[in-house]
Amino acid sequence: MNYSHGGSVRFVCRNRAFDLVGASSITCNEGKWSHHTPSCEARCSDPGIPDNGTKDGDDYRSRANVTFRCNPPLELTGSPVIFCQDGKWSASKPTCSNCARPLGLQDNKNQIRSPTSTTDLTYPPTAARLNGPSAWCPSRTPAYLQIDLDRTYKLTAIATQGGTVRDKWVERYTISFKAGENIVDYTESESRKVISGNTDASSLVEHKFKEPFITSTVRIQPISAPNDPICLRMELYGCDPNPDCILVGSMFWGLWRHNKDAFNYYKAHITKLTATRLDLVFKIGSQYTRTYPRTESVLILDTIPKLKDISINSSVIAKSNIPERYRSGTVTHFPSETSVFVKFDDGKTKLVLFEDLRLVKRPRFCVNDI
Repeated sequence: MNYSHGGSVRFVCRNRAFDLVGASSITCNEGKWSHHTPSCEARCSDPGIPDNGTKDGDDYRSRANVTFRCNPPLELTGSPVIFCQDGKWSASKPTCSNCARPLGLQDNKNQIRSPTSTTDLTYPPTAARLNGPSAWCPSRTPAYLQIDLDRTYKLTAIATQGGTVRDKWVERYTISFKAGENIVDYTESESRKVISGNTDASSLVEHKFKEPFITSTVRIQPISAPNDPICLRMELYGCDPNPDCILVGSMFWGLWRHNKDAFNYYKAHITKLTATRLDLVFKIGSQYTRTYPRTESVLILDTIPKLKDISINSSVIAKSNIPERYRSGTVTHFPSETSVFVKFDDGKTKLVLFEDLRLVKRPRFCVNDI
């Protein structure tokens, strides 16, 4: 081997199951090598194809990636892109499923209520369960029915019936839901959607949401003449949300502003999503809002990182001197397996626990045709 000026060194991997990552040849120039020493990294095995889905890519070398898709109308649960990292995939193969399971109203798994002032105890809110023997029939209108789900879901559809006990039904209604602590209207094509309901007391009518949303609380607002008698039974459909999906109601770390050479982030919920923009409301107060073009990278996933995910110079946001605020910076070194030193973009350095740290990973738009 020639280590003198102008000399070069070639590298190969002895094990055929490994591939060279980096330059295969490096040259000495004025006492410095032209490239870093490469490494030999293991290939990954075939990750397989999800049932009722497809896989794009057949390069399983280290640092390559493959992409998964589902056959419509099924939806992907898990990561759509996985990377080979020295013989191991960054995530397991995703699955394809129909995001339309009943969320438990019919089975009494969730709380249903309405304002006391409009409640008829003979036909209470708890009777508003699909295919139930009774129905919710408010004592007067206007009135609304509120469903508090047992946890946060992605909602994709609603089904309604009238009440056969009084032979009444709801012909039209609107929906609103909680995005954090804020009540927002369900919209389609940027307008509040008026949904067609029932034309008799027993038939089931389903409406699929063209723009699915994330929430744990839903309000159904029947549209009727004042004090016009109505009755309603209903069920909601959906599934567990993908944490990296941008939908109305989902929560991420949102960019507030650039201040003293660093970016400030607070937890925020998406309150509106159009073809060109997204609206945020921050958890620090409903008066704190922002509107950004969809093309701007202003959201960060709210996922606590693991040690294997972090490296020196990783871009992060971390808790600052204000408890609710995270600021942008980079990882400088690891004093332990549960903490890192972060140098914020304003030059300050702080020891940060993993639980107070987020890698700069961007979520994706899961409904591209909104």
